[in-house]
Amino acid sequence: MEKCLVCGAGICEDKPLKSGKYNIYKCYSCGLVFSSPLPTQEELNKYYQGFVFEKPNEREISRLIKKSQIQLKELFKLNTNSKNKLFLDYGGGVGINWKAAKDSGLISYYFDIDRQAEDFAKTNLGLTNENILSVNNNSLTFDYILCDNVIEHIPDPSKLIESLFSKLNPGGKLILKTPAASNTETFFIPRVLYIYLKKSLQQNSIGKALTYTFKHKYHHCDPPRHIYSFSKESLKILLEKIIDENSHIKFNYYSIPLFKYAFFNQFKMANNSFLKILLFIILFPFILLESILELCRIILVKARVLKPSGLIAVIEKNY
Repeated sequence: MEKCLVCGAGICEDKPLKSGKYNIYKCYSCGLVFSSPLPTQEELNKYYQGFVFEKPNEREISRLIKKSQIQLKELFKLNTNSKNKLFLDYGGGVGINWKAAKDSGLISYYFDIDRQAEDFAKTNLGLTNENILSVNNNSLTFDYILCDNVIEHIPDPSKLIESLFSKLNPGGKLILKTPAASNTETFFIPRVLYIYLKKSLQQNSIGKALTYTFKHKYHHCDPPRHIYSFSKESLKILLEKIIDENSHIKFNYYSIPLFKYAFFNQFKMANNSFLKILLFIILFPFILLESILELCRIILVKARVLKPSGLIAVIEKNY
């Protein structure tokens, strides 16, 4: 019998969802959604080279940095006393959070396994080798560590969290952000549902694909990219095994920004203005419906009718 990789409970599901060479299971004890077998680190290193997820264009960079500065200030409670404190963006991608922290007056460091993402940050944001966490500066400790949408990609998230926590200075904060398992916000985002249904239908029956999408809610578990999807309960269990009792853990949620995954965002990729207008006219009824769903989603999340799609864990080292 397959066992939950967090709480150890037995998994009763004898017909898991197939996804390539992986099986996807859900633990009804702690809510974790996970894949089995797990990909090796070598497979992941190869998979993520050149991943550069959602690479921003030149016009977007400035806006994204300002937005990130606001989010970092809120997440870490930054103030005038935070200047020149050490910050690590672990899994920094194209470097937006690293740059935002640097522009906020922090001594900012960066780490990512994707060399193309690192090169993008060097070319467009001024990242230098001195700002990259490596074996040469691995003895550094930090006041603030951000691990944004990383732990769901890692075969051994507990080992990573333990390592990051050990790099935290007394009084420092480690923030983990990850997609929330079994969220209901995703049901109002047609493009996300389409992506997961399309993938699950490749190797599974229609009934099983629909069951895993709407009953098990396996959103955000799509190996080898996302190999876990954490619930609040499963992440709490994981953290309590690692974080000592003198430190403080609290949880919050985040929602997907308005229209981020809307189908009509794809029109921006079309270089031909006439083609954009033509596509808009043809697809206007669907665009209108999608816009109504997006607005309803935001309202229902704020009213706590829908469960938000993202989970935030704030860990403060109190000694």
